[in-house]
Amino acid sequence: MTDTKDRAHLRQELLRRRLAGRAAPAPAEGITRAPRGGPLPLSFAQRRLWILDRLQPGGTEYLMTVALRLRGPLDRTALRTALDGILHRHEVLRTRYPVADGEPVQIVDEPGSVPLDEEDLGALDRAAADARIAALATGARRPVDLAEGPVFSAVLARLDQREHVLLLTVHHIACDGRSEDVLVRELAERYEDALAGRPPRSPEPPVQYADFALWQRERLSGAALRRPLDHWRERLAGLPPLELPTDRPRPAVRDAAGGLAPLAVPAGTARRLTALARQHGATPFMALLAAHAVLLGRWSGRRDVAVGFPVAGRDRAQLQDLVGLFLNTLVLRVDLSGAPSLGGRGGAGRPPRPPPPPPPH
Repeated sequence: MTDTKDRAHLRQELLRRRLAGRAAPAPAEGITRAPRGGPLPLSFAQRRLWILDRLQPGGTEYLMTVALRLRGPLDRTALRTALDGILHRHEVLRTRYPVADGEPVQIVDEPGSVPLDEEDLGALDRAAADARIAALATGARRPVDLAEGPVFSAVLARLDQREHVLLLTVHHIACDGRSEDVLVRELAERYEDALAGRPPRSPEPPVQYADFALWQRERLSGAALRRPLDHWRERLAGLPPLELPTDRPRPAVRDAAGGLAPLAVPAGTARRLTALARQHGATPFMALLAAHAVLLGRWSGRRDVAVGFPVAGRDRAQLQDLVGLFLNTLVLRVDLSGAPSLGGRGGAGRPPRPPPPPPPH
């Protein structure tokens, strides 16, 4: 392990290099509104989801469902107003993805109404009602035809006069985890506004997801796209696939069957982990990543492993409150040979370089 003085010197050197590389940055170009007179291109992330859908048409594994338990008297008219308001505000929720000249395109439809199914569970006991809601959450994931839509739908289950469960389902091509937070927040705000009979408090967004998609495709083209791709090809060259010893062989045909394995980290362990990371000039994320990489190396018997983790992809203020698929995946290649330190040098003995954005695949 390097001592504290060495780590501080290393961080200062890395900061100096980064500042030197950004001494004269090009002015950031804002995202502008694109004409809606014709089809628009998909973002790189959307194209990835579109290809996955074409490989397995009618699949439901990329449908995202949020369950909201609503307590108290429910005003259905206000709820409908709130849902339709969200559909009006976010064009990506009313966008279709047909093929034109062999390429997928975005077609933004005019505002309409969110498909809303209702089911009365008042005659069931609580256990049966909860089981039915769980089934509805799965059943709400009806296959979506991306060329025809809609990509956004809802189911309202009534438990009694003062308790309902609302299931919101959005295809991943139009949504990510951060977008779910935006949807829930705006739904609550618009429902309150509708109950009070006042205009929605959220102003119309200056740009929409389709504007971002066009801006991204124009910005990342030619040499501007080749540079990050060349970087990642170099960094990931020769990376062997990670084969882990599992309790059963992989199936011949891939399917979406899976499960959850919850892991609760005791508060005391979390505190000690944070203290350990701070001791070595690292963050808790870095400490967890190091432990994860070591575990993968132990299980696989390899000293060269890669770990992928999601990044939000919302690096501009214009994108913070938009619904859409901004998520991307960053690959970290970890060299476990020798005696690597938690906060020291990495990457096959080379000082770590600040990577460019992950390639939009």
